[in-house]
Amino acid sequence: WLEMYEQFMIDKDRSITTISIYLRCLRSIFNEAIKDKLLDPKFYPFGTDKYEIPQASGTKRALKGGQLRDLLLAESKNDEQEMARAFWFFSYNCNGLNMKDILLLKGKNLHTDRIELVRAKTRSRKKKKITPLVIYLNDYAINHIRKYGRVNAEEQELVFEVLVGITDPLEKHNRIKNFTRFINQHLKTLCLANELPAISTYWARHSFATNAVRKGASME
Repeated sequence: WLEMYEQFMIDKDRSITTISIYLRCLRSIFNEAIKDKLLDPKFYPFGTDKYEIPQASGTKRALKGGQLRDLLLAESKNDEQEMARAFWFFSYNCNGLNMKDILLLKGKNLHTDRIELVRAKTRSRKKKKITPLVIYLNDYAINHIRKYGRVNAEEQELVFEVLVGITDPLEKHNRIKNFTRFINQHLKTLCLANELPAISTYWARHSFATNAVRKGASME
């Protein structure tokens, strides 16, 4: 059945990455059911000699130094493009921090020269001890917060106002998704107008890592 499902998704032009994400979620449900003794382990369909979830081997996408400069200096046509570029470069300057973690930043995460946080992705996993991520702020990142957020946000206040007042998890998820789509759409328009690759927020993380390694940072 899982092999048929995989082929069904491929026929609908879904990517291997999408298929993998969906099936990893399904695998988690099986694992929970077995742990709670709701399912006999003999019915577990994943693993060696059973069904193996496909793994994507996509190319990591990154802007080179010259392209970064061109994007930074490109003339934006409207406030939306300017805002999209600003959030992209904020992500880049914060070690490639993703939009969800950026929008969830609170006053307690901000310090004079750094951000300290536990990523939402890490926080959702069951770990006894989690080491906070420390990101040192440069002038660009600080100025971005001053322009689009609140440098002096109270401990439990959100730094950026996109999610202010939203408590429902599904609504919060959709707002993050819509904001990320907004950034990507206007960023793509700006890039195409300046003969740059049609990038997305995903590129910020790999651009940061690639350029850091090229400048001598260790892979670790």
